[in-house]
Amino acid sequence: MGESFKTLIRPAGTFSLGEGRKTSIRPAGSFSLGEGRKTSIRAAGTFSLGESRKTSIRPAGTFSHGEGRKTLIRPAGTFSLGESRKTSIRAYCIMNPRGTMFHLLDCLGYELNDEQDRSRFIDMATSRLSVLQIGAWEYLSYRSKQGPEIYFGKEVLEKANSFSVHFHSFTSQELLLTERFPDPESAPEGLFEARTANGENLYYGEDGAEGEGERQHTTRDSMPLVFKPPNFHWYDHISLPARAQVQLAAFPKEIQLFPPGSAFPMPGKESEQKLRFYASPIGVHLVEEGVFHPILEFGGMITALSVYTNELSKKLVYVATVQTVGLTMDVLIPVDMTPLAPAPGMLVRATCWLTGRIKEVYPAEPQENALSWVFLQQTRAAGTFYHDLGEKKPMLGFWDELTLQREPDNAYDPRTVAILTSDGDMLGYIPRDRNQDIAALLDAGEQMHARLIFKFLQDSSQEYILRVYTRSSIRL
Repeated sequence: MGESFKTLIRPAGTFSLGEGRKTSIRPAGSFSLGEGRKTSIRAAGTFSLGESRKTSIRPAGTFSHGEGRKTLIRPAGTFSLGESRKTSIRAYCIMNPRGTMFHLLDCLGYELNDEQDRSRFIDMATSRLSVLQIGAWEYLSYRSKQGPEIYFGKEVLEKANSFSVHFHSFTSQELLLTERFPDPESAPEGLFEARTANGENLYYGEDGAEGEGERQHTTRDSMPLVFKPPNFHWYDHISLPARAQVQLAAFPKEIQLFPPGSAFPMPGKESEQKLRFYASPIGVHLVEEGVFHPILEFGGMITALSVYTNELSKKLVYVATVQTVGLTMDVLIPVDMTPLAPAPGMLVRATCWLTGRIKEVYPAEPQENALSWVFLQQTRAAGTFYHDLGEKKPMLGFWDELTLQREPDNAYDPRTVAILTSDGDMLGYIPRDRNQDIAALLDAGEQMHARLIFKFLQDSSQEYILRVYTRSSIRL
């Protein structure tokens, strides 16, 4: 069958960067960047950028960019965007523990090179902000129809601020959510720890023994990883552990593309075996040392490709759907990030900042007596203006269960279906153009409920989006 392909998972240890180079993962201490250079990971302190340059990481203070330039970091406070305008956005770039910067907005195609660019960006983002309140937290978000999402978070009482990004798409995969980690230096934000699914890996295998002529499939264990969700506290009501459908987006700090059919050499066995996929969940170990950076280093394959033009800079950005060790993610590749144009079938090696949107949640393990539910439709809640929940509005969170109740005597619509919170408060109604099937199923005795997946609150405006589930025991 030709060369043998394997998948290498090392949560802690060393992994190959190609051509005999290795990287040692140490959550605290130093590791090699090649040619004798080392980087010391310290949540607060200094680390080397090479050639005696150092960067001091201070939760509130300054750090050097070289040549005397400094940037002021204020987790809680403001900084100028020109013309005396200020914002509570903490930063546009996030410093990773290797001493280089993940230009998150650059990966989305935004080019903020001067005060004018930044001013245009803020004008665009703030003109279309949506507001999400959950408990003591408030998140302002800008969502482009092309996929980029930008989030500004703050704590109402403590005035802690945050900045995060994401890219939305229709890809998703099942992960086991195991733990949540609030970021102590950026209170509105945090990370989720998750594990990939066990099972047969269909994308690699070992050649059969000589004479057998049959490929022997291998299996992989689950791999831990951490990702940063937008609107972290929006997911506070999820009980962990839980299985979830999660859409992952990867923002590369560095990326390499290889022609189809290539492979990565395994460390120390370059002449014997080849490596098709590998992953190193560096972020898991960093969190253990108090560094809340969702970093994943991996090698994988592009299985699909799309492209969009940034609405502000008009820059071309590729969105590569990449499969690696138990993961499918959307990797953002600006046109000038790599000399090769990405294409399906090409291999990718990258170090990325990983974000993820949780789309759907279900129990971690099947329960013998638990009911099974089938998704019926996604819809909004109508009539919310007339049923204001008052102080209870901010307390509604992602995946809260909602009751569907018929009102056959309603004077305006005999098919009316009311939406109630778990406390029995009226939230609104299923829209008239979407309630026919739901009303008929409820009248026939079907068990149904809904789950909240989106909330927008601003002054008197309320918007809720929910997913409706049925037992699917009755056919209309």
